[in-house]
Amino acid sequence: MTESQLPVRYRKLGLWPDSGGAGRYRGGLGYEVELDWLGGEGTVSLRRERHKFGPWGLEGGGAAPVCRTEMAHGSGVVEPLPGKILAPIERGEQLRYWTTGGGGYGSPFTREPAQVLADVLDGRVSLEAARETYGVVIESGLVDTAKTAALRGRQNESGEQQ
Repeated sequence: MTESQLPVRYRKLGLWPDSGGAGRYRGGLGYEVELDWLGGEGTVSLRRERHKFGPWGLEGGGAAPVCRTEMAHGSGVVEPLPGKILAPIERGEQLRYWTTGGGGYGSPFTREPAQVLADVLDGRVSLEAARETYGVVIESGLVDTAKTAALRGRQNESGEQQ
């Protein structure tokens, strides 16, 4: 709809991986957008929240990341933008933004490894976050149960994750 009403083209519009707070119940994901301005001179009006503080997690769940917004100028300079601003935009410039997800609930180490695998296969959680945040080792598209148990056991003993 936006493309039919304004001189814009969406290069990217989709879920932002790892944007939901980690937890037994992972927070919902935010999204990421790359938008090209195809018109002449214009003005971007931003009125967004969560640029400084992300949604927190509960009962050991992780916080979601904060929102980000940036303008890629024709010169190649990428300028971070605050959550509230009126800014000029010119043909050939690109607006990029990432919206936060929700906070997680419960310890990420109590999320079922099969659910973490499904999240990875769906592109909702990265392989790195599966291992580092959830303690789930995924190799060749499968959960390595022995390595996962060992990793979760080591981190539980050290007190890093509960």
